[in-house]
Amino acid sequence: MARIEWVEGRLREWGEWVRAEGRPAVGYPAKSCLHPDWGIPSKGSAPVFKVEIGGRGGRTHFHVLALSQTLQMTLLLHYVKNQQVIEVAKLMACAAATVDQRIWRVHAVLAHQL
Repeated sequence: MARIEWVEGRLREWGEWVRAEGRPAVGYPAKSCLHPDWGIPSKGSAPVFKVEIGGRGGRTHFHVLALSQTLQMTLLLHYVKNQQVIEVAKLMACAAATVDQRIWRVHAVLAHQL
């Protein structure tokens, strides 16, 4: 099943928001003079924009907390810990198809709530 593109983007933003402990753009010691929203990436990662649009991380977090613990754990491992679906399946002792189904279910729920 296909994921909903805009919900996927929101969940990726939420993962960044959780990693930053609710503080947008935490962890960059310097800014680039080329673009105000670009910062130096951490060691071993690619440069990315760290922008939270209108506090969306907190709003998404509110809706994630309303999900079951199984769905929350799936999202935590996939979007916050950046684990691949197969790795999440191994950690949760289930099939990769089950993890995909859970992520799709979250996409469907959040598409109606956000």
